[in-house]
Amino acid sequence: MARVSIEGVYRNGVLELSEHPEGVSNARVVVTFMTSERRPRRLRRSVARERAFARMEAGISFGGARFDRSELYEERLRELDRRRGSQ
Repeated sequence: MARVSIEGVYRNGVLELSEHPEGVSNARVVVTFMTSERRPRRLRRSVARERAFARMEAGISFGGARFDRSELYEERLRELDRRRGSQ
C-alpha cells in the first residue's frame, strides 16, 4: 500500500488540501492534527508507546488466519522460570 502525504488546513469542519493527490480517486485516509499546543514530554512518550503497542498487537496482515503467539510466550516464560530456579 503506497502512502501519500499532503499538507492541508482544517477549518470549521472542512479539510482543505493544499493539492490533489495524483492518481488517487478513492482511498482511506488518516488525518493527524498538528496543533500549536505543546504537550508535556512524558505525555507525548506515553501516547507514542501506546500507539506502538497497539500496532504490535494488531500485527501485520498477510491475508491468512491470525497467528496466536500466546503459546510461544508461555513456552518462553516457562523456560525462563526453569532457568531462574536452577540458579
